[in-house]
Amino acid sequence: MDYIQLNLNGEESVRELIIAELFAIGIDSVHETDLLLAYIEKHLFNDDFIVKLQALCEKYKYNYTAEALANINWNAEWESSFNPVTIRDYCLIKASFHKVEEEFQHTIEINPKMSFGTGHHETTWLMMDKISQLNIKEKKVLDYGCGTGILAILAEKELAKDIDAIDIDPLCVENTAENLEINACQRISILLGDLDILQVSKKYDLILANINRKVLLSNADLLAEFLMADGDLVLSGILETDKDIVLDRYKTAGFILEEINQRGEWLCIQFTKSTNSL
Repeated sequence: MDYIQLNLNGEESVRELIIAELFAIGIDSVHETDLLLAYIEKHLFNDDFIVKLQALCEKYKYNYTAEALANINWNAEWESSFNPVTIRDYCLIKASFHKVEEEFQHTIEINPKMSFGTGHHETTWLMMDKISQLNIKEKKVLDYGCGTGILAILAEKELAKDIDAIDIDPLCVENTAENLEINACQRISILLGDLDILQVSKKYDLILANINRKVLLSNADLLAEFLMADGDLVLSGILETDKDIVLDRYKTAGFILEEINQRGEWLCIQFTKSTNSL
């Protein structure tokens, strides 16, 4: 598959902000060097996307150039930049070629390719840290916007009994399937699509949603429908500047705020569902 690489240059102080909005307009993946490198499938690099990109660059005073990448070896790309990630002594995220001597409660081996979710980003780290604090043994879990499948894999390692991993991107679904095989997972079902493909009657004890603000705001009511009354909803992909709008939207949808954790400019928010919303 052919990709367009965008080479973005601007102030590092707003880099996290522009990254969040790049994902919202359709970017598949980003890689941070001296420049900010962003990737999108060539056929999606159309006039509509370019208008959104130009508006974004104008907003944050960024410049960009675009170049076509044909038949890129993504394995070589991520191997050159993917370092092991640790969440304290709780979890290690590594690739097959990493040799790590330390002991961790859980070890996850992944091949991230173009999918989001290696643990390097603050939002994924926050989500995995939150999972470490929850008792999800024998629970039903939904990983909404699964990316690499890393959160679903960790849920299985925490002995959740029934896990659905869902994403609208076929490449993410394919990558998740590969990573499930690498980690010998047995209790995870992978689904291609959005929330509307889930069984209406299905309810989850825990929903994990590490996506972007736009998706989280538009799907608050649906997430409430799929969560059990005493269940937990954990959200990330939220910048500190968006905290109030997200809290207000989820309060309206019948959720009760339990805890907010922060890493850098990014938030992880835990909710439960109000019994008044039943």
